[in-house]
Amino acid sequence: MKKLDIDFETFSELPLAGPKSVGPWAYSCHPSTGVFMMAWAFDDDEPKIWLYGEPLPFWVHQLNTPEQDFVIYAQNDFFEVCIMRNTLKWNTPPPELWYDIAAQSAALALPRKLEDVGDALKLDTKKLKDPYGKKLIQLFCSPRKSQKKINKGELIWKTPEEYPVEFQKFRGYCIQDVVSQRATRKSTRPLSESERRVQILDRKINLRGVGIDMDSVEDAIVMIAEARKQIEAQVADITAGKLDNVGSTKQFKEYSHSRGFPLLNTQKEYLKTLLDLPDATPQYVEKWLPYCEQYQKYENDKAAQDRADTKEGKEKAKKVDPKQPETIDPTLKKIIGLRLSYAKSSLAKYDKLKAITVDGRAYGLLRYHGASTGRWSGNLFPPQNLPRPSFDVSDECISLFHHRNTELISMIYGDVLEAMSSCLRGMIKAAPGKRLVVSDFSQIESRVLAWLVGDHKKLKAFADGLDIYKVNAATIYKKDYEDVTKDERQTGKVAELACGYQGAKGAFMSMADTIGVHVEESHAEETVKAWRLGNPKITSYWHSVQDAAIAAVDKPGTVHKVNTVAFKVVGDFLHCRLPSGRMLAYHRPYIKEGKFGYQVGFYGVDSVTSKYGRQTTYGGKLVENITQAVARDFMVEAMLRLEKAGYPIILTVHDEVVAEVERGFGSLEEFNNIMEQLPEWASNIPIDVDGYESERYRK
Repeated sequence: MKKLDIDFETFSELPLAGPKSVGPWAYSCHPSTGVFMMAWAFDDDEPKIWLYGEPLPFWVHQLNTPEQDFVIYAQNDFFEVCIMRNTLKWNTPPPELWYDIAAQSAALALPRKLEDVGDALKLDTKKLKDPYGKKLIQLFCSPRKSQKKINKGELIWKTPEEYPVEFQKFRGYCIQDVVSQRATRKSTRPLSESERRVQILDRKINLRGVGIDMDSVEDAIVMIAEARKQIEAQVADITAGKLDNVGSTKQFKEYSHSRGFPLLNTQKEYLKTLLDLPDATPQYVEKWLPYCEQYQKYENDKAAQDRADTKEGKEKAKKVDPKQPETIDPTLKKIIGLRLSYAKSSLAKYDKLKAITVDGRAYGLLRYHGASTGRWSGNLFPPQNLPRPSFDVSDECISLFHHRNTELISMIYGDVLEAMSSCLRGMIKAAPGKRLVVSDFSQIESRVLAWLVGDHKKLKAFADGLDIYKVNAATIYKKDYEDVTKDERQTGKVAELACGYQGAKGAFMSMADTIGVHVEESHAEETVKAWRLGNPKITSYWHSVQDAAIAAVDKPGTVHKVNTVAFKVVGDFLHCRLPSGRMLAYHRPYIKEGKFGYQVGFYGVDSVTSKYGRQTTYGGKLVENITQAVARDFMVEAMLRLEKAGYPIILTVHDEVVAEVERGFGSLEEFNNIMEQLPEWASNIPIDVDGYESERYRK
């Protein structure tokens, strides 16, 4: 079939990019949204431009008809699908006829943005996305608010008639996008047949959307505002009006300094630790006040420097080394507790749900191949990042929302804002006449890792239904399984979660802190050593995998196997072939010498900064990539089987699958049985699945 590359340029009152983005679906459905133009080209033809209002290109009439003899390519093509379907009301083809160029890039662990992947692949600069296009988008695609007194706040649009020269450049920018994406398409490898099925499933999931209880969302927004007003009044009362905005970082730090406590930062993890400090005496607070004044002056001077236009001629702030008192003023401790409640970032997700939901559903919440391992990440209202609730079932709390009574919620659940945060998952709700069926793979990474390394003893423990945390503890403490205590089991749990990917003392203590287990530093070091001695196949696997990767980079074109995985450099990529046949990719690999010997370096997208650049990996990290990728492949196989069996999937969250089915259709038992089936490429892995059926989504 012929290949059609397309790109739309649109305008709307709603934001499509940035933290306030409403996403392609809500954007495309809004009445203010319209289309300026579309660039398009078949195969290697010169791109053409279509302006809204002109006669439609001939192929538009063939869309989703027997005459359609072409497939459609676009960069992040969910946007094009939404515009075609919701804004233009064209006869939109099914997912099988769409190809996402960004997905091709992501499957190679390359950046998703057109300009970034062009830079990464070192494409001809004439084929890259024109950076001037951002200015044209700002000019034409979004209105600005008038600052004039006569019509202050009114939305003002820049029109093509007012700026004909710039609009002509805008047309060229649109055409250039098609040229650039076509170059990217040709420079990246098409998805394999199996991954193509996954990408089509991803599109179906995002087009189904997720049911949202909008009445409860509206109720929650009202109660959150009321609860915050109550906290503001309480803080103003406690501080005698000295702190009138507890949400202001500047005011909060200044107040803390006035109470003899210099805050090192205002991150919630740090603030929580301060609540455990003993109460200070007035004399102790008085002792720290001069230091706090000095520290506040340093912060103010540094902030002034940061705001300056140039660095030359600025007076340097006198650096003050941050210190922290051993005790804390009890009044400040109360304020910190109120600040933690007031500033819960998760509560902004209610506003996001309101912005992105159309007719009771939110669309496009998943990003295919969001991680380099192939796992999905989230968009807009990312289900992977929802806060852990403080109570198990939210249904009863949500049933009280319609009263909009914060005192009632407080009386039953304590902190109103904590209750709102705990109910976020429950905003995802099955449509009338339907129910959610939800299941996840239990400890799938631990099982996959044991299978990859050939640890038959550990696999048997899983098959026999033993508690793997107790099994770990028995190994660490050299005692019988039955004699493991509750505290020792907790140590075994931390070890299972922290040590499998070459995590050392720091990783162990960090994981212990995450799950609320207190561990002394000396005990952490001893435990890591004991775990490694008790898991020789895993520790050996780290080194074998690293050696194989280094050898593959050292001798491009040669294959280096480790059990069921293999490494080989082809072109500019180091590939790791997984048991499923899928490939992990590391771009432009090289060998470097580090603190612990030779390592593999490569170019990739940093998971924290989202920037593309140099990265270094090691045995444990490579094993983590492989394990998570194999666990993902298990889930993908299960998802495809569930779809075939008639269970329409609406979400996948980590190792969990969520389907929305008609009441009376299927069963949780059948759902779990389908998930537990082993794929052809795997055997002897004792998979375990657990789930529930419910009207609402929950942890």
